[in-house]
Amino acid sequence: MSSHRIALKGPWDYLWTSLTKNQQFQGSAKMPVEYTRLHGDEAGEVQYSRSFHYPRIQTQPKAQQDLINAPAASLVFVEFSGMRGTGSVEFNSELVGTFNETSEQHSFLLPQPQNIFSKLRVLISVNEELLTQKLPAGLFSPVYLRIEE
Repeated sequence: MSSHRIALKGPWDYLWTSLTKNQQFQGSAKMPVEYTRLHGDEAGEVQYSRSFHYPRIQTQPKAQQDLINAPAASLVFVEFSGMRGTGSVEFNSELVGTFNETSEQHSFLLPQPQNIFSKLRVLISVNEELLTQKLPAGLFSPVYLRIEE
């Protein structure tokens, strides 16, 4: 089985879901970016979202491709190479996984969507204790789609 990856670089939209006076409520940023660079030293909960086209691959001989659309990839995963905090990951409003602070690398299988245009949503909660550890938090390393054929 072969695989390849597609980076989901910015722009990602963010929405600060913890209501405080010191934070910009919403915006857009090129990811990855460390939590404190984007949101300061205040603990809270942020929703990050990114729209993209679900990958398609060619698995049929050329003669058959002319007659019908190529089928979707066998398996598509979203991979977080560096994410710290607690929270959840949604794909087209469907929960695909949860994560906690015990690991910074995560991978979740994405279901095949009805529509090629898709949306990934990540809700991350960063607490005071995590911020005092001086370790990177939030989505601080690249996010990839990994396609297994």
